[in-house]
Amino acid sequence: MRFLIGLVVAASLFTVSSSFAEHSLHPTNGPGGIINDFAFGPAGDILAAMQRGLWRSTDKGRSWRSVSDVLERRRFSSVAISDNGTILIGGSYGLARSTDKGASWENNFEGWDIEAIALGQGDTVYAIPEGRSCGCFFRSADDGATWEQSNQLPQSLLFKSLVVSADGTIYVLRYNKLQRSSDGGDSWNRVVGPNADSTMVMVAITSQGHIFAYPALNRRSSFLSTDFGITWTQFYPEGWNPNSIWAIDASPDGDIYLATNDSLMYSNDEGRTWKSSLRRHVKTIAVDKAGDPILWGHEGVFRSDDRGESWRKTGNGPVNIMVNDVAVGRHGDLWTATEWGAYLSTDKGQTWMHRDPDRLPVGLETVFITRAGSVIGARSFGSVKRSTDRGSTWQRVERSRDIEHEFVEMIQSADGPIYARMLFRGLATSSDDGASWTLIDSLRRTEVYAIAVSAEGTLYASTENGMLRSSDEGQTWSAAESGLPLEYKVHSLAADRSFVYAGTLGGAVYRVADFGSGWELAGRVFDDREKSVIDLSIAADGGIFAASDFGVSYSSDQGQGWISLPSDLENPKIESIAVDDEGTLFAGSWFRGVYRSNKIITSLKTEPRDPGTTAILEAIAPNPLQSNTRIRFQLSQAADLKLTIYAAPGTEIEVLLSDWRAAGSYSIDWSADGLPRGLYFCVLEVGNDVQSLPMLLR
Repeated sequence: MRFLIGLVVAASLFTVSSSFAEHSLHPTNGPGGIINDFAFGPAGDILAAMQRGLWRSTDKGRSWRSVSDVLERRRFSSVAISDNGTILIGGSYGLARSTDKGASWENNFEGWDIEAIALGQGDTVYAIPEGRSCGCFFRSADDGATWEQSNQLPQSLLFKSLVVSADGTIYVLRYNKLQRSSDGGDSWNRVVGPNADSTMVMVAITSQGHIFAYPALNRRSSFLSTDFGITWTQFYPEGWNPNSIWAIDASPDGDIYLATNDSLMYSNDEGRTWKSSLRRHVKTIAVDKAGDPILWGHEGVFRSDDRGESWRKTGNGPVNIMVNDVAVGRHGDLWTATEWGAYLSTDKGQTWMHRDPDRLPVGLETVFITRAGSVIGARSFGSVKRSTDRGSTWQRVERSRDIEHEFVEMIQSADGPIYARMLFRGLATSSDDGASWTLIDSLRRTEVYAIAVSAEGTLYASTENGMLRSSDEGQTWSAAESGLPLEYKVHSLAADRSFVYAGTLGGAVYRVADFGSGWELAGRVFDDREKSVIDLSIAADGGIFAASDFGVSYSSDQGQGWISLPSDLENPKIESIAVDDEGTLFAGSWFRGVYRSNKIITSLKTEPRDPGTTAILEAIAPNPLQSNTRIRFQLSQAADLKLTIYAAPGTEIEVLLSDWRAAGSYSIDWSADGLPRGLYFCVLEVGNDVQSLPMLLR
């Protein structure tokens, strides 16, 4: 009999492991993070200094890899690569230097915010800080190995740019005034514009030392100097119509490129005439030594091989962005709310379009798609806007004056009303597809952690006062916390046709039938009292997905058994999840963009449990496995049992228990130390009842 059971278990494990591996999570192509600066290496590689980390491309921007895990949480403003291959990056953590392609780093100027780095002649490097009034300037004569500080620049609170011309002359734009040094920074002279009061917003300097200046006043004009700023020519260029200039750069031959809020402007005659191309928001631009420009905007990285006349997209850029929310709607639209605004994908994450309500790189807290197809985006600082044309145009929603806080979560009932949970306290509601909102007065002073609407239209709210329930759209509330342990705060709620589910601190998932007698423990996603089930999402076929710091888990039996989905995420923290009508799962991660399941999740099943079963294999946590794992199970009556660990597809690894046990709840700790990475199963046998749960060892 034992031999036959072993064969059945092995066959079952092989089937489940194949299905399990097919439904792992893989990254989509974005959206990309913010790029502040580009640098071009001697071998043709491109480095991108980002709001979070340093990334490298070796295929002209088509794909990117993080240079160093150590740098991934740091903000960088500038990057340079010397002819020797030395990498220098500056930002809020000072200046870092690597001579081995980013494998190791040494730090300089800790406590300083290095705004710009520029390479001089030979092994000379220059750097300037931002936000200091010391007039500081840093210089290195040995490729950045050692530095000396000079305080000869006039004191100022703001440096904007640092440029070195081909003859070694240094230019610094500080507080809209241009300074020049011809002796390596030992002394400085102000470059006076057409008159003594001239201030400049942006300057570009060609390798010949020709200076193009964009003035702070009279922005319809521009200036050009071909003698290092001694004399100037003012002109009103043809096609000159800049709008919110973000960056400027010049090629060695005198081509000038302007990154603006709505297009790329370029001039092939040192600023005398201008053309516009690439009608997109452009923020960062750089020109390589061959004179070919590369730029970054909110829709990815673009390159031009014809001096700016035409552009081709090479990729979405490095995917290093925090996704706060994901939502799926009509037409297969996938929306994300990120730290840099809203993005839309119409092809399951392969390409992304920046569709932010304000066209600004400002954090969006949540995005919601109504049953009528409208999109509502709520910004981190409180602005809420709505689009009825898939993000092409946006309108500000009307909110009653007593709505004081930003929206952080939105849901909609089957018959139409939309509810919004607000940061700190309160709920708001809309009955006109999100065009206008009013405060639900009954929870005006109450902090709300999560909300859900049952199939019958009952509104549930997890609050600082416990779980509440309302059957009149939030006008009155009654307590609904019977069966919920007081020590487990509910951080997520979701509902299907049968139950309302509550994800808690500690990894437990509880459920209640609408207007039922009380909550019951459905199962455990993980067992860690410091972590929460952050989000719950329910697929069309009834499968439940749970997001947490451990990744994404799945249940097909109304929350009783859970499977942890494998993924490529090194840091698996998931902030939000959503499932489209076809069963594709999308997960918004911290710092790695949007992930998706590589197959539709409809065939992935956990075995349903007989309500009268003697034993329940409850949970394995943490899963994916760490050094010590806790396995929990229950016995409804005394029985002989066997608890065994198997490797897929059925090789026995270790028998943890083989004994008689009285009725009750049990837990046992197990260590996977010394085992190779892969898929394992924990199998509980009680009489003819055999239950198994998968475990992933990374």
